Amino acid sequence: MFNLEVTVKHRHFLCCAFSDSKYKTFYLFFVYAHENVKNVFWQEFTSYIKSLDLPYVIMGDLNEIKNASEKTGGQMPTMNRFFRLNNFINDTGLLSLPFYGSKFTWRKSKDGPNNIHEILDRALVNADWHKTYDKAIVHHLPFTTSDHCPIVLELNLDYRSVWCFSSFKYGTWNQCNRKV
Repeated sequence: MFNLEVTVKHRHFLCCAFSDSKYKTFYLFFVYAHENVKNVFWQEFTSYIKSLDLPYVIMGDLNEIKNASEKTGGQMPTMNRFFRLNNFINDTGLLSLPFYGSKFTWRKSKDGPNNIHEILDRALVNADWHKTYDKAIVHHLPFTTSDHCPIVLELNLDYRSVWCFSSFKYGTWNQCNRKV
């Protein structure tokens, strides 16, 4: 059995401390980087992440792409589009977890000329977290009614521990956790 305690409630992220007698305690962040406050969010979040002393995983809608291959349709993105997320990853030394399922996690339209797909939702981890949970994977579930597909983090422990992050609107959280 595990313990999950909410440690920080911020308008753009929820931080939980996950602990288990068999494994290291780590922080689990559910993030929504609202597109209207991106610069402020990335500055604040980078400072907060750098102050942590435990392993951590960040999941959610980061509203940014890392490179042009993470977008299809619409206008070709400029280098500025990649700047914030790549700087955050480099400044904090984060790693992307491997994923299975749909390549893209957000879509503007299902069909037609306005069809745009991007990888906006992801799971990032620091090296300490990855050493302990090196078998963890992320599943991109099928799209349902939202323009984002839910992403699920599977730790692959002795028991199956699954963390879900499904899209939510600004200030409204919709996450799930369960022991299966």
